[in-house]
Amino acid sequence: MFVIGVLKAPMKMLGLTEGAAGAVALILRAWSGWHSDRTGRRMPYVQLGYGMSGLAKPMIAAAFTWPVVLFARVFDRFGKGIRTTARDAIIADAVDPSEAGRAFGYHRAMDSAGAFLGASLGLLLLLALPGQYRLIFLLAGIPGMIALYLTFRVKDAPAPDGAPDGAPDGAADGVPAAPRAQVRWTPEFGRALVPVTLFAIANSSDLFILQFAKRTGFIDAAVVLAYILYNAVYASLSYPLGKLSDKIGRTPLLLVGWVLYAAVYFLLPISRGAAIWGLFIVYGVYMGATDGVSKALVADLAPKNSRGTMMGIYYAITGVGALIASVGAGAIWDKYGPTLTFQFGGVLAILSILALPLARKRQPRSAA
Repeated sequence: MFVIGVLKAPMKMLGLTEGAAGAVALILRAWSGWHSDRTGRRMPYVQLGYGMSGLAKPMIAAAFTWPVVLFARVFDRFGKGIRTTARDAIIADAVDPSEAGRAFGYHRAMDSAGAFLGASLGLLLLLALPGQYRLIFLLAGIPGMIALYLTFRVKDAPAPDGAPDGAPDGAADGVPAAPRAQVRWTPEFGRALVPVTLFAIANSSDLFILQFAKRTGFIDAAVVLAYILYNAVYASLSYPLGKLSDKIGRTPLLLVGWVLYAAVYFLLPISRGAAIWGLFIVYGVYMGATDGVSKALVADLAPKNSRGTMMGIYYAITGVGALIASVGAGAIWDKYGPTLTFQFGGVLAILSILALPLARKRQPRSAA
C-alpha cells in the first residue's frame, strides 16, 4: 500500500522490490549455512541478521522514492538471509530426525504467531493513524530491537566430538582440521529440488494477493485484517501438520498444500467479497501444510554435519525461483492484468505437483 499508494510505483516495481529482496535473502542463506557449518558457530549469524532487519524499518520510513524502499527491503532481507539457515540448522540439530516435521512446524507456528500479533498491532495503528505509514514503520523498529536483545540470551550449543567452540570437527592442539561443511550431493536431494524449484517459480510474493484484494474494494484496514486471518490459520496449523508429516511423510502434505495453492490462484481472479476472505483461509492452510514440511524434507535428506550447507543450497535455488516468480508476476500484471498473473502461477503449481513424486524419500532395502 505504501509503495503503490504513496510512492506511486508501478506493479512491476513492486514485483522487482519483493523479488530482489526475497532472492537476496534466500541466496545469502547458502553462504551463511556453509560458513556456520565451517566455523561451528550459529548465533553470530542470527544476531547480525536480526540487527539488520530491525534497522531496515526506519529506512523504509525515510523513503520518498521507491528505489529507497528497494534498498531498505534488500537490506532487511540481507539480514534475514544471514540468520535463517543458521537458525534452521540449530532446529535440525536439536531434535531426532523422526521429529523434524514437528520441530519445524513448531517454529513456523511461533513465527506466524509473531506475524499475527505484529499485523494485529499494525491494524490498530492503521486505524488510529490512517495513512501514516512512515510513523508505523518507525514503531515497527521497536520490537525488532527487542528481538535483537533477546538473541544475546541464547548461546551456541557445544561443538560435537570434543571440538572447541568455533573450530571445525577434529581441530585440536592448534592442528587445523578439514572444514565441517562437506557437501555431499545425493541423488535424492537433487531429485527433490526439481519440484521444489518449479514451485518456487510459481510462488510469487503474497503482496500480489493483498494488492488484488485492495483492487476489488478492500479498504486498507480490511487488507491488513485479511493478512491477519491468513497468519492466524497458518500459525494454528503449522505445528499439527508438521507433526503429521513425521507420521505419514513429507510429500503427502506438500501435495495437499500445492493443490490448495493452485486452487487459490485459479479462483482468486473470479472471486469477490466473502469468497476472497475464504481464499485467505485456504491460503493459510496451504502455508501451514508446506512451509515447515519442506524444510523438514531437506533436513531428512541432508547429512548431519553439513545441514547448514544443504539447507543453504535449497534456499539459494528457491531464491532464484522466487525472484523469477515475483518479477515475472509484476510484468504480467502490468501488461495483461491480475487474471493472467494468477492463472500463470496456478499452471506452474500444477506442473510442480506432477513432478512431486521425485521428492519422495526412498526407503532403504531390507538386509534380508
